[in-house]
This record gives sequence, C-alpha cells and structure tokens, in this order.
Amino acid sequence: LAELTLVGATGNRATDPAKPEMDPVASNDSNAGAIEILIRTGDNATREKRSDDALLAYRKAIAAAQESEQTDAVWRLVLQAYLKVARLLEERQEYREAAKELLGGVNILPQHELAPWLQLQAAWCMAQVAATSPEALPEYRQLLEQHLQNYAAAPTANQALLWLARLAESARN
Repeated sequence: LAELTLVGATGNRATDPAKPEMDPVASNDSNAGAIEILIRTGDNATREKRSDDALLAYRKAIAAAQESEQTDAVWRLVLQAYLKVARLLEERQEYREAAKELLGGVNILPQHELAPWLQLQAAWCMAQVAATSPEALPEYRQLLEQHLQNYAAAPTANQALLWLARLAESARN
C-alpha cells in the first residue's frame, strides 16, 4: 500500500476521493515514467501474492496512459498491463471480467500488433465462462468470428479458426 501511495503521487489521478494522499502532484513531464513505475509496482505486488494491489497498480497505469498521448512503446506496456490484469482475474476465476478488460484494451488500440493476442485471450476467457454457462456460447462464438474478421492475417487467426471449428463440431454432437 505504501508503494501505491508513493506511486499515486507521480501524476496519476486517484479514483477514491477518500484517499487524498493518492492525488497527483502537478508535473509537466510525460506520464511514461509514472506508467512504468505503476506497472513495476503491479509486477512486484503480483510476485508477493497481493493481487488487489497489483490490479490497482495495473489499472492506474492503464488510466494514466489514456489521459494523454503516448508513444508506441508505452502503449505496448499498457496492453501488456491489460494482459496482466486479465491473468490475475483468471486466477480468481473471474473470466467474464477478464474478457471485458482484454476487450477494453483491444478497443483502445485495435490496430496495435498486440490487439489480436488480447482479443484471442478474451475469447479464451469466454470459453471458460461458456463451459459452465451455456448461454455464453453465442458471445464466445461471436468473439471468434470477430477475431477472424478483424485479424485474419494475424498469427492468432489459426487458433481462432481451430476453436471455432471445435465449437461447431461440439454443437453437432
């Protein structure tokens, strides 16, 4: 928590008005340094099995990046942060929320080279939801079809095609 409090003062807006110590210090510098610090803080919290702190740090990094224009390198870090958030949510078996987070990253930068990976991971998360809630099957199928439509040339397209074929085969049986 102390790390997050310190990082909160590096230029990121607190979402909880009850914690004024997390309000930003005015700075004219780029957010890139703050974003990297937040991601490292999240990585450290993950290693220490403090998933709530890690989620907070990653989400603050994502929010900080969206507040101003960033370089491609920073956006790569942010999309990786989306993947890290999803991984933590998957560990909690919160697959629908993980898919929502991943699709949020795809929506921000749909043409980025990491977008197909996020979208395919979102489909995988929805497959986990569909395994216990059959009403999620149409959403899973739609994600796979969108993947093939939007990222047909991506290295992930073959995997999406395979999953779609398996889904069709299981529907016939």
